[in-house]
Amino acid sequence: MSSKIKKGDGNYPRLRKWGFLAEVVMKIAIFGGSFDPIHKGHLEIIKKATKIADKVIVIPNYLNPLKNSFSAPAELRLKWLKNHRW
Repeated sequence: MSSKIKKGDGNYPRLRKWGFLAEVVMKIAIFGGSFDPIHKGHLEIIKKATKIADKVIVIPNYLNPLKNSFSAPAELRLKWLKNHRW
């Protein structure tokens, strides 16, 4: 038999208990891409992911596997992602 105990506002994280055993349950979304450049479609996916997941991890790739080069250097694309306010 399991009972869920919600911590805080219930969005992060959840604690499940089974007798003396317990586990923390977290929804994690992982979104990867070259983000070359970052555009509204990327931002919309990240925005929606933040609404359904407890944590969103955005992983920029160095180079899109379907391309031979990139428009913006990897360091700049990483800076764009770090400086954006979700």
